[in-house]
Amino acid sequence: MSVRMLYLNRLIMLISTGLIGLFSIVFVYQNLNGINGVLYYSLLAYGLMIITTPLGAFLMTKVGQKNAMILSMPFLFIHYLFLIKMPADPWFYVHLSIGAVVLFKAFYWIPFNVEFSNNGTKNGHSGSSVAALNSLSYLVAIVTPGLAGFILTYFDYTSLFSLALIISGFAMLPLLAMPDQKEKFTWTIPETYGQLFKKANRKMIFAYLADGAEGMVAVLIWPIFLFQLLKGNYLDLGILSTLIVLGSIVLQQFLGKLVDSKYRQRLLPIGAALYSLGWLMKMFVVNALQVFLVGVYHNIALVLLRTPFDAFMYETHADQGHYVDEYTVLHEIALAIGRVLMIAFLYFLLQIASLNLAFLAAAVVVLAFTALNPKDLKANYESQRH
Repeated sequence: MSVRMLYLNRLIMLISTGLIGLFSIVFVYQNLNGINGVLYYSLLAYGLMIITTPLGAFLMTKVGQKNAMILSMPFLFIHYLFLIKMPADPWFYVHLSIGAVVLFKAFYWIPFNVEFSNNGTKNGHSGSSVAALNSLSYLVAIVTPGLAGFILTYFDYTSLFSLALIISGFAMLPLLAMPDQKEKFTWTIPETYGQLFKKANRKMIFAYLADGAEGMVAVLIWPIFLFQLLKGNYLDLGILSTLIVLGSIVLQQFLGKLVDSKYRQRLLPIGAALYSLGWLMKMFVVNALQVFLVGVYHNIALVLLRTPFDAFMYETHADQGHYVDEYTVLHEIALAIGRVLMIAFLYFLLQIASLNLAFLAAAVVVLAFTALNPKDLKANYESQRH
């Protein structure tokens, strides 16, 4: 019941966030005077998440995973409302929007990941569980970018954000049907941040930092690059994004089963190398056809990388038993730090170089995923359980 409700919650949330995901960065880009405004918005948001992430764990300890996720939802609604108001006074409402979305992420993602680690990775099927979760994302992404592009072409951002807000309201219903479970977060705040610097955690933290850093190029730079390449055509941008996703769903399910097999350790470095190559290829795309071809390749490589990476993350967190929430918090903090570091780097890079050069930075960072060696990390986790 719990896992099914989590999947249903994520499906509804993905529809809501999928509608605005590609275009929210373009919206900020247009309202905050270009790429520097986007970087400022993201730097402030993820910087605050480094601080607020443990608060989500403390709330989860008090009220349980289910109730913490329910309490997070009003902050998402408020975030959408401030986005709607942003054109009236961009620099005022952007800070309110950031505050709301940071609290949503702090209160939602820790209990979600703890719940999924506890219930979605049993019986050695973590790869299939992660593949199913990721396939929901791909399934939604077939429809939402094109639909969002249509809405923006014939209506406006207010209509898009309003629709996303209404849909997100339905995501609370599966949460209400979930059983109420509690995990106790036992680390103090100094102990939590101290774990980032422990030698035993070094490879794990390094891989998570790289994960967060690479994601900033994918989330912040690639949409703006496409928007410029397609000369601001919302519908073309949405349809092209939809077409790129179509080739990934079947492969995702196949690789989920592969990751549950003996081939898991081989997939991660292969996926990292192929995905890194995809970023290098993106440096040279100049038209929609090339974007499509490289995008399909990059999505396939992403499946090879993310499925074993995420499966191992959830599985090793679940292996900690009582400490599953502590290591989930550590993961989220490391991701946020990696994002902040990449945003700061991008700010200085883009003062002197074009957007394309950011893809080179992503290609280099992706190779750090290979630091995540399952055998080494299993031993490190075991050494810290006592």
